[in-house]
Amino acid sequence: MIRRYTGTGTYTEKMRISFSALLLMLILTVSRTGAQDKGNTEKGISFAVESGLNLQNFYGNNSSGERLEYNLTAGFNIGFTALIRIAGDFCFESGLFLTTRGASQEILEDVTRKYKLTYLEIPAGFLYRPELGEGHLLLGIGPYIAFGVSGEQNDGEYGTLPARFIRNADLSEPDYVYFKPFDAGAGIYSGYELNNGLYFQMNALLGALKINSLYIDDKASKKNIGFGFSGGYRF
Repeated sequence: MIRRYTGTGTYTEKMRISFSALLLMLILTVSRTGAQDKGNTEKGISFAVESGLNLQNFYGNNSSGERLEYNLTAGFNIGFTALIRIAGDFCFESGLFLTTRGASQEILEDVTRKYKLTYLEIPAGFLYRPELGEGHLLLGIGPYIAFGVSGEQNDGEYGTLPARFIRNADLSEPDYVYFKPFDAGAGIYSGYELNNGLYFQMNALLGALKINSLYIDDKASKKNIGFGFSGGYRF
């Protein structure tokens, strides 16, 4: 049985306004550096702004041990990276992103439950960046760690529950949906960077930690999985 919730449903609108303002600031920053030399291959360290589209899902088992049946949901990421040249074409890259994850599930006929979770994510890994044509090939792999900051469970006409990020679910407060504060896993990506600093890439991630908070006698295991497309500017 589904209860009607009293959520305001303004979460998505507020996040979109915040993301738009942040993206505008990043664009202005990039425009001020547009006249700088793009000798990235000669730099010991360089920085980039990046944003893109995520297609995310959950995988794992429910409390009965059966495989989870969720569908992809769209999200996005925005942030910056720092690239440090190690030796030759090998680099170390890390950064900070605001990223959305989640999944959707049909719970009744014409009723779809959507999870939207926003994380602060810190990726880190090794990047192989050889010259190729008029730019550089990008091949990267490495771990990530993410911290939950906000989210919701939206049941359409039945309302919305805000997310709380705590280890153990609080059964005395049922008007929340609960997730653990941290996520971690590994990611890979490949792409191409032009000599003018613009780059485009595809990426995939696989979460290694259960993100669902613990309930009494709950054996469910819910983890993040997904892929995406992004573009950026290195300066």
